[in-house]
Amino acid sequence: MTGLMKTLSVLMFLLACILTKPSLAGEKTALVIGNGAYSDMPALRNPTNDANLIAGKLAGLGFDVVRVIDGNRQDFREGLVRFGRQSQGADVALVFYAGHGVQVNGQNWLLPVDAEIQASTDLPAQALKANDLLEIMEASGARLKLVFFDACRNNPLPRSLSRGAANGLARLEANAAGMMIAFATSPGDVAL
Repeated sequence: MTGLMKTLSVLMFLLACILTKPSLAGEKTALVIGNGAYSDMPALRNPTNDANLIAGKLAGLGFDVVRVIDGNRQDFREGLVRFGRQSQGADVALVFYAGHGVQVNGQNWLLPVDAEIQASTDLPAQALKANDLLEIMEASGARLKLVFFDACRNNPLPRSLSRGAANGLARLEANAAGMMIAFATSPGDVAL
């Protein structure tokens, strides 16, 4: 079973269990990002297909889906703003990210397709810190917050970043009540 199929199976099981409770049958929002058409690093074949599949399944379950496919930095910002506003007070807020993600000095970064990373100092201006996404989830006040990262691949950044960079993503803690974070693989490992 592929990583996506495992993720999708777990996601659908959780949602089936959760959404059968009358108290969580209300507003459901999702941010689904699938980035594969990178301009300055290796392209990825599966993320856009995976994201479109998951977005379709979530829409079928009644989620109001913000979909960002092959998103650049501006698309990331606009998607995050729309999702943050939609998820205010929602019963369920869900994020699915598939694309390049990197760990540098213990911080996880999600990379838009137009990211041009030559030095670690480029990351704050070129990428999204995964913790910032978690803060948006926490600030939303959603009762249930689900985050799925399918971004644990070999580090695509230049060798000059290899000192602070590591394969896979670093462990993230769910700091808010009602939050669950799932990864495609264990912290620091690579999902092929």
